[in-house]
Amino acid sequence: DRGGQLAAWSVSLGFCWASVILCPGGPKNYAKCQAHPMVTGFFRPTGLPAVGVNAETTDQVAYFPTNLIQGDASSESEEETTKKNATTAGHMVAVGAGGISTRLHINWHLQLAGLEPSVHVCSVENMILATTCGGEAGSNRGSGDTCRLHGIRDRGTRGETVWSKQHTFGDSVVRQIIVDPRGGFWAWHTGSGLLRINATTGTTIETIPASVWPGTPVTELTMAPLSPGPNPPSPAAAATRSSSSSNGDPLGIIGAFRDQATGRVALAAVQMPAASNEALPSSSSARVLWSHGLDGLSAADIGRQVAIASDSDGRGVAVLHTSEGTLAFS
Repeated sequence: DRGGQLAAWSVSLGFCWASVILCPGGPKNYAKCQAHPMVTGFFRPTGLPAVGVNAETTDQVAYFPTNLIQGDASSESEEETTKKNATTAGHMVAVGAGGISTRLHINWHLQLAGLEPSVHVCSVENMILATTCGGEAGSNRGSGDTCRLHGIRDRGTRGETVWSKQHTFGDSVVRQIIVDPRGGFWAWHTGSGLLRINATTGTTIETIPASVWPGTPVTELTMAPLSPGPNPPSPAAAATRSSSSSNGDPLGIIGAFRDQATGRVALAAVQMPAASNEALPSSSSARVLWSHGLDGLSAADIGRQVAIASDSDGRGVAVLHTSEGTLAFS
């Protein structure tokens, strides 16, 4: 919002419950910043927050990816301030939700240069995940730039980087982290395939080789419980099975993939192996459940996300937006 202002709304009552400007500089600067953000500077969100529960305080916290807008007393408008003083130094800002007297408050902010516009929370391990990449901050489609993955722990009044590791997503691959509800997360690595990474230590515990996949991903990958066969489950069935996925129920990843040899793009679902917290060299049990060719469409013609919906009979449907309209696969 204006001047880095964050507003929280009550969904049931339909009114603004609280608002706060995302201020740098610590508590001593907050009062002045709330009144004069163009002078003091402010954090402007670059993407949606990840919401989690702080393990030490049990408070709900929203973690925002932001860019710092430096203050400028001579600027006459927010647009002018942003244009002149926007930095590429990304910051993660943790915003806590308290009671009536402290409805929204900034717990801490952590500088992460080149922070991508998405952060994630692994609730199983109480870890926050972030990606930083070289070049222009906030660019999701790169040219094989080497990035870094970060595991961050919320210490209540500060964010602590527990681990950081180099990671290469590859040409045209959407830079994305996929949180596994059973624990850990997945990230595509050029030349290797899809890696499952321990969120607490940053170590790779599982690899699904690139040879298993019908190409490299050109959309974000969607994880959901799936039954073998061509039909994804309905959202209700997915929600039911997701709660017991820690018991080893099969999970699938749906996305659009491009064959590097032919250039052909296909929407496909791959069944994931059973969960394991032990280090495994590869996952031979992963397999393609179904694949639909998107003939006549290139990677540039399709949207970034695949949505899971259901039809009137409750059957699972994968929905993808393209330049030729919206496609649904049942």
